[in-house]
Amino acid sequence: MTKNIIIKTSVQKRFDSFMMHGRVLFFSAPCGFGKTVLADALLHGQNVLRQSAAAPDWAIPSSAQDWDILLIDDLQFMQEEAGQQALCELIRSSPERHFVLLSRGVPPGCLTAFQYTGLMTVLEADDLLFDEGDVRRLFQLSGVNVTDSEIDGILKESVGYPLGVAITARCMSPDKPWTPELVARVFHEVFLYFETAIYRRFDLPVRRFLLELAPFESFDLEMARMVSGDPRAGERLDWILRYTTMLRYEDCQRFHFWSGFRAFLLWEMEREYTEEKRKALISRGGLYYELKEDYAHALECYTSGGDHSKVSELLVRNAELHPGMGHYAEMEKYYRSLPEAEILASPSLMQGMSMLCALVMDYEGSERWYGELQKFVEHCGRQDAAGKQARSLNKALNHKGLQQGRKQHSQKRDDKPQLFVLDFYHSISFLRGYPLTPRTIFLLRRRAAPYR
Repeated sequence: MTKNIIIKTSVQKRFDSFMMHGRVLFFSAPCGFGKTVLADALLHGQNVLRQSAAAPDWAIPSSAQDWDILLIDDLQFMQEEAGQQALCELIRSSPERHFVLLSRGVPPGCLTAFQYTGLMTVLEADDLLFDEGDVRRLFQLSGVNVTDSEIDGILKESVGYPLGVAITARCMSPDKPWTPELVARVFHEVFLYFETAIYRRFDLPVRRFLLELAPFESFDLEMARMVSGDPRAGERLDWILRYTTMLRYEDCQRFHFWSGFRAFLLWEMEREYTEEKRKALISRGGLYYELKEDYAHALECYTSGGDHSKVSELLVRNAELHPGMGHYAEMEKYYRSLPEAEILASPSLMQGMSMLCALVMDYEGSERWYGELQKFVEHCGRQDAAGKQARSLNKALNHKGLQQGRKQHSQKRDDKPQLFVLDFYHSISFLRGYPLTPRTIFLLRRRAAPYR
């Protein structure tokens, strides 16, 4: 495969600049980004001493040896400060030599001084991702014919990940079509590689920690502690951030996994965890968001975890905390996901469904839930607390705006439905942030009147 190596123009320019003006070239990217083969191609014909920090007997080489460029692979294994300081001293004491360092982690702190002074060039994962031209060149070198639409699809599925693109080219040779089955085969091969090259090398507590954070698109340290139940969550996050590049900063306190590695972790989780355990894990995330009063994310977690009772509880609490505010549209999918029996047991949920149906001009549905709320009132005693709540909510729904909407529901139909729908959505935007009360729904009806 050496003849099929793609050197991006931007990478070549930065390498040339490093050779002319720099001292250190640091590759910082996860496995499968082609760091080793790319460095070998760039250094072809040079006097290079190649070493690996993963070797059991590895040590910093002597400056007395005959080499112009020192290449050290797997630098993430050099975790002792003494070794890092020895490397920095070698760089300082050899101004006429160059150093190419390859790591799955970030540059050690002792090397950042070289970066600040412009002597160290850092190539990260995003710098090594393939673009459309790179994919096209690789397939041409591999002797595989691909169409423009296939290249677009390959880029979308692989996100430009070099290993994924290379495996795709191999699987499509000779003249095999790019199909969903081939995509699945490529993903499976990449995941098996991740399992061997990364995952199985982690200690069991680190593996468990990674798996239990995988269901969440982003998280902070507090959430990591709550979801994993690991008292050493802070130490684990720090280690992962230092010695891998699978975890990215979202801001100064939140993190997210590199998308390809998260997909692998979710695949691994399905193999190692039962469905009940996965749902319980996601519900822990829901509890974190619930305690933060982030009900939108909490509802998303509880819905994914299949915990309908918590979804019902949060919708009721949200309605009580924000009475009349415009949250019905945002919460619609969660209302719709509830079993009907859950809704019929709660006056707040019946009122919410009636308001939600009215908001989307489904007056038949609104009338139905209004009727169910009335039935609930009739079956409750005068001193029943739930009955008092239901009567209060029933009174709110029995507003002339909703009454008029329900009456007009079966009368005149829209003769300009497209204009009506456009104006309806404009009205929703116009009223966003205002209390969603029967009065505002009545205003929506009036705003739509010219099209009726």
